[in-house]
Amino acid sequence: MIRPRGGNFIYSDLEFDQMKSDIKDFKAHSDGFVFGILNNDGRIDVTRTTELVKAAAPLPCTFHKAFDETPDLFEAFDDVLTTGCSAILSSGGAHTAQAGIETLGQLVRMSQRRITIMPGGSVRSSNISTLRAFTRADIFHSSAVPKGAAEPSSSEVRQLKAKLRAVSSHAPLHVQAPSRTSSQSSDDVSSIMMGSAVSIGATPVDDRHHAF
Repeated sequence: MIRPRGGNFIYSDLEFDQMKSDIKDFKAHSDGFVFGILNNDGRIDVTRTTELVKAAAPLPCTFHKAFDETPDLFEAFDDVLTTGCSAILSSGGAHTAQAGIETLGQLVRMSQRRITIMPGGSVRSSNISTLRAFTRADIFHSSAVPKGAAEPSSSEVRQLKAKLRAVSSHAPLHVQAPSRTSSQSSDDVSSIMMGSAVSIGATPVDDRHHAF
């Protein structure tokens, strides 16, 4: 993730320069990037986001949940689409993906596979089947931290994968996880628990782990 600081997603010129520098520094060691920039009015900063996507090319870029802070998610969808980002991480503008499930479903239908809509926000093995069945999204983002736990759980990842297999038996699963130079098999669950979140997909892309 390319983010120069916590807080909001409206960045100064200096912070934007840092983001470009970080992409340059990490590009040789990454499989992709995640970032999000908004204008002062809360809408997508199309110009600077596009610049970051070009700087990251040919690696894929995901626009993160800054998307959910925009005043109009459907306008924001069109804006992100023009930037060249390959995915949008979203909870449908709600606190959780479950609460935003209807909007997420609309976004997936709007995408027409031009861009990946990745539901995230309290996605767990207890609700991923419902989210998948309703939204028809192919990739989901989860911290994989069970209720009452403090860290990601390999058991939770296995359950997430199993639930997706049950509703997506037409395609093999792959797992995207935080990684520096990893090339592990997606079935090596212990090896992917290296960061604070994992993304689990119902469609094959490739076997590499993508930076999150």
